[in-house]
Amino acid sequence: RCRFCTVSSPPTLPRQGPGDKPWNMAGMRLRELGLAAQRGAPFFALSATHLEPSGPREVIGAMMQWERWATKKQGGSTNNGRDSQAKRLGVKKFAGEPVKPGNILVRQRGNRFFPGANVKQGVDHTLHALIDGYVKFYQQEPGEHRRRRRIISVTPTRFEAISKMSPTEFAIMQAKNLAQESEQ
Repeated sequence: RCRFCTVSSPPTLPRQGPGDKPWNMAGMRLRELGLAAQRGAPFFALSATHLEPSGPREVIGAMMQWERWATKKQGGSTNNGRDSQAKRLGVKKFAGEPVKPGNILVRQRGNRFFPGANVKQGVDHTLHALIDGYVKFYQQEPGEHRRRRRIISVTPTRFEAISKMSPTEFAIMQAKNLAQESEQ
C-alpha cells in the first residue's frame, strides 16, 4: 500500500540494469510477476495494480527481447582455415639454358642471387635477361660484402656459360689463348 493514499501501489519490478527497460522484459519475466500480456497500444501503461500492454501482440512482441534456446550443440571456433596464394618463387632458367631478352631468370624475395653481366634486377628483386645468350651461375668471393655472393649472368656462348670460371677469369683465359695463337 502507498503511504499517501488508500490505493494499493503497483507491483515492484526486479532491479534493472542500464539496458533493461520494462518493455524489453521477456514474457517469462512478465509471467513470473503475474502479469499477462494483453492486446492494446504499443507501450505499457502503468495502472494502480499491474502493467498493462496497450497495443497489438505483434508490436509488443517486436519490442520485447525473446530468449531462443539452442537446438544443436555449439561447435568450437577455430583460428585456422585460411592461406595465401603460392608466389611461385625460385630459379626459372638454369645454367646453360638459352634465354631471350626479358626472360625471367629468378623470382626471389630479397637478393638470394645478384645480377651479373647482361642481367637486370626488377623492383621486386626479379632477375631478367638483357641479351640473347645462355645462363651462367657463379660465386663472387667476399670483398666489400661479408659472404660469397651467388651471381647470375647471361653469356653469348654456351661454352662460356657452362664453364666453372667467373666471367673475368674466362676473359683472362681467352686473352691468353689469343696471345698464344698470335705468337704461333
